[in-house]
Amino acid sequence: MIRPVAIYHEVMKTGLSDVAPFLEELIVRRELAMNFVYYNALYDSYEGLLQWDRMTLAKHQGDERAYLYSREQLESAQAHDKYWNTAQKGLVELGTIHIYKRMYRGKEILEWGKTPQEAFTTELYLKNKYQMDGSDPNGFAGVAWCFTDLGLNERSSAMSGI
Repeated sequence: MIRPVAIYHEVMKTGLSDVAPFLEELIVRRELAMNFVYYNALYDSYEGLLQWDRMTLAKHQGDERAYLYSREQLESAQAHDKYWNTAQKGLVELGTIHIYKRMYRGKEILEWGKTPQEAFTTELYLKNKYQMDGSDPNGFAGVAWCFTDLGLNERSSAMSGI
């Protein structure tokens, strides 16, 4: 295990110009994820999403969906979307994918699930099974982020689990 402060000091020695985005994820996003898990007893369940988000998702639960996929189809990258499939294959092979592809994957799973609850459990399953940060605060917050209206950390009430 490496402490984030040790990573910070080493990164600062590099003199690279793109240190700021890395540190934003290392410090800010990590701390937000830690707080999300610490203050939300339901962090690993659909019920742990904000009430506003669950209400919005419930409102659209009956919307027609052009595609519906099972967990098994998604896990084996059998969606109609070649970009999504590529991201899933990369996740399985490498244990990680770019943050933007993570969000894209999760949002599409929401669109392709029979219910938001099923989509949430599918994304959590895939994340925990394949992502290097699955089953840790960053992983849980990342899944929840995909099911929020404005982004989990974009509102001050996000950590309260209301």
